[in-house]
Amino acid sequence: MGGRLGLQATSVRIYRGLVPGITNVTNRLRYYSFYCWVVLAYERHEHADDKNRWRRFIRRAEALYALASYAASTAETGGMAGREWVEKEWPTIEASNQADLTLHDDPKVENYLGAARGNFGQFYVASMIDVGLLAKSRGVPLIGPDGRILARAFEASSGDVAKLMADAVLSGTVSVSDLAPIGQAAGPHVISDESEEMRLLRNFIEGRGGRLGSARCNSAWLLLEYLRRLDGGRYDEEGAREAFYNRVMPDGSPFQPRSPILLGWRAYEANELCHSALAALFNGMMATAARLRRPAPHRGTSLRCFCSRGPSLRDCFRCSSCWATRSCLPAMPPNPANPHLPPHLREVCSILAAGLLRLRSRAAEEAAREAADQGERGLHFPAPQRLDANRTNRRPA
Repeated sequence: MGGRLGLQATSVRIYRGLVPGITNVTNRLRYYSFYCWVVLAYERHEHADDKNRWRRFIRRAEALYALASYAASTAETGGMAGREWVEKEWPTIEASNQADLTLHDDPKVENYLGAARGNFGQFYVASMIDVGLLAKSRGVPLIGPDGRILARAFEASSGDVAKLMADAVLSGTVSVSDLAPIGQAAGPHVISDESEEMRLLRNFIEGRGGRLGSARCNSAWLLLEYLRRLDGGRYDEEGAREAFYNRVMPDGSPFQPRSPILLGWRAYEANELCHSALAALFNGMMATAARLRRPAPHRGTSLRCFCSRGPSLRDCFRCSSCWATRSCLPAMPPNPANPHLPPHLREVCSILAAGLLRLRSRAAEEAAREAADQGERGLHFPAPQRLDANRTNRRPA
């Protein structure tokens, strides 16, 4: 519901300012340089603003990267896009001479990843635009000046296999005997500590370079300060989030570091709690409305009947964590029978409808277009808990 009504849009915008370029699903640092190289390779070889050709190109590149990394080291590929598919299909692939990358052109066919624009379009493109590695575009991704430098550094670190990778993506086939050498030179786990690529990636992750880097660095120092104050105690994500919001450590002592980013994290947590509360209220009202088939006994009936039976928001931090799985919310049946609603609930629905119209303002529409063009991404929810509405093709009005 947060995606369709825009309830989480404010949280997304705040989060993008607190840790620009990083989310809980951008878990491989070398993916940033690899994707810069892929965009640059497409620019060199394809020269076309064709979304279908780009989709084929990026999907083949990602499938090749997963295969090569797995061939080089099965232990170092955890969390990579397509890893589960490679592990299942590897005995068959290993027994053949050639790996067919064209099998991954169509996301509707069972293959390495179901997302149409791959792992890049689903999780990385928006982050890379935020930090300037990519330029904003409506169609095929465009490399930015910093991204071009990083792409060339990836090329230099990978050596001759960079050309081998480009040829494999363009032709749609790769020799199985070439997979391990590609993974050993270009895999996400083999960056040389002394390389220019590693220097650039260190500068990126450590926040060197402008306002965006400073925000990311300040957020990291805030978390480190929280860990220092724990003094060997067990780290708990809910405890950290509560400390950022209430400014109190788990033991009750005050948590008031002199950090310019703390107020931003407090605003982010406030938005997340508001999102959870509104979602719980909306789902509860829809479930209650569907159960009611007769007019209310009198017009003075309030929502107290729902609140007394509905989920408790007393422990808001735990509620916001479990919201993604809807485990704390009553089930919302499809298509409530609006003609049977009592007057007081019809009034509530009209209020919600008015709120929805306000959400569909110019800013909300702009955010929706950005999400469609640049890819959506999760915030603090773990991967198994993230839920998204069914995507549809959108275009500017």
